Amino acid sequence: MSLPGAVPHSPSGPPGAASAAAQPTAAGLPATWPAAAPHDAAGLPATWSAAASHDAACLPVASSAAVPHGAAGLPEWDRLRVLRAEAEFASVRKDARVAYALWCVVGLIGGHRFYLGDTGRSIAMLFTLGGLGVWSLLDVFFVARRVRAVNRARRAAIMARHGLIDA
Repeated sequence: MSLPGAVPHSPSGPPGAASAAAQPTAAGLPATWPAAAPHDAAGLPATWSAAASHDAACLPVASSAAVPHGAAGLPEWDRLRVLRAEAEFASVRKDARVAYALWCVVGLIGGHRFYLGDTGRSIAMLFTLGGLGVWSLLDVFFVARRVRAVNRARRAAIMARHGLIDA
């Protein structure tokens, strides 16, 4: 595929020597390009329903952060919206390994709780030295669950802000 305004060339000849197949048609497109799909009055492809694509308040998204499951079948603007929301979630996502590392190093004063955004509990752990160590010791069993809960809440907030719902 060539860019508009670029000089077409054949692989066997020098640049600028256009092949017969790449000669523009009356519409200005090379003859080898497929014809555009018919569009309706709203400018959407005729196979789409304008009501279905514009009236939906929320679109489902998959929970995979790499490539959303339903993004391939979405219109381009909705696919980009899903990808932007997924990228925003990836930037604020908390990692259980980091939380456990903080628990090992500064768990007695609640450093892992500060990392997860539990400021009130963190301050309480800071002033009681982790409940004299008991609270910090018990936290080893609850850190992973708390990381999942924080990530779930952050993802829901981001998806709601972008007008998407989790599937």
